[in-house]
Amino acid sequence: MNKIKDTVDNFYKNKKIYENSKKFALIKINKFKTHYKSEYFISKISHLLELANFFHIDLNKDQKIEIFNYLKKEFFKNDGASPISKTFAKLKGYSCVKEIYSTYYYFKCLIFLDEIPKKEDLEKLKNFMFKNYNKFGFFNKENSNTNLQYRKHQEFTMQSMFAAEFLIYAQKEGIKLSDQINDLANAYKKEIMNFRGLSSKYYAYNLIKLINKQLIDKNLSKNLTEYVYSRFNYDGGFVDYFPNEKIDESSGHVPRFSKDQNISHIFSTYEAYYLLNELKSLESSYVKKIKVYLNNSPFDAESGYGHQIYVKQFKKPWGKSGSLRETLQLLKFPFI
Repeated sequence: MNKIKDTVDNFYKNKKIYENSKKFALIKINKFKTHYKSEYFISKISHLLELANFFHIDLNKDQKIEIFNYLKKEFFKNDGASPISKTFAKLKGYSCVKEIYSTYYYFKCLIFLDEIPKKEDLEKLKNFMFKNYNKFGFFNKENSNTNLQYRKHQEFTMQSMFAAEFLIYAQKEGIKLSDQINDLANAYKKEIMNFRGLSSKYYAYNLIKLINKQLIDKNLSKNLTEYVYSRFNYDGGFVDYFPNEKIDESSGHVPRFSKDQNISHIFSTYEAYYLLNELKSLESSYVKKIKVYLNNSPFDAESGYGHQIYVKQFKKPWGKSGSLRETLQLLKFPFI
């Protein structure tokens, strides 16, 4: 008996999501086993390995060693990892800058490949994270030319949460952390309702939970619950933000977004479902609507599950968009 398959099938009340996802995963991962050097993005490699882990698609010992050596050679440098491979960066003329989120994905890849980092390596990675600590949290603020006041809050809350997840792991392995990480949890507790967008609140909540769950009190739970439900959309899913919230100097002016449609995404719906479940505020009537929305998610054999793309005021969809991450999230809903 396949308990994972049964759980997914029972949640969605059909077999297509598990079956389509597994076929998609087998094709992608079998190709990756022999063509891993053609994958130039560390996040995509991490998602492929996570998909293999979900479906128990095994890589043999030699394959794992080869992939690990490729990652170490192409993505890692001294104490951190870049989002793209050195070969791809040279080919395109891009710079190979180390980032917090790519270092996190590199770390995740090591775990999936059974290459548990040594204590001295964990210390180096920790130092890289704290080297990028500032008033926003763990954030490479110099790696973009965008004015800081116009950065999406998701940008620094995501990187901070990724850094926190790694640091808590390192702490369990005997690495000492400074009090800055506790200070950050307290700061995010105060600011979480001021962060713009559902995703930023999702990442901030998880950071607080990782570091000090006691900070999540009744008042925060109430405010977060109200906010999450305010992101519910007409199609049964959730949105990160609505078009009228994008109108500022960083996004453009009213004519540019006034006719945009409010399209839900698996990303935002996953984050909303997770938060509401965590806050013990997930209402059954909403669960039914969410499942209908998820069951209608378009599937593409090449890109996986995703969403329809709509252009401005036009009613018919422009086409499908799918990704490894959305496919993974769709599979994870039943286990939240």
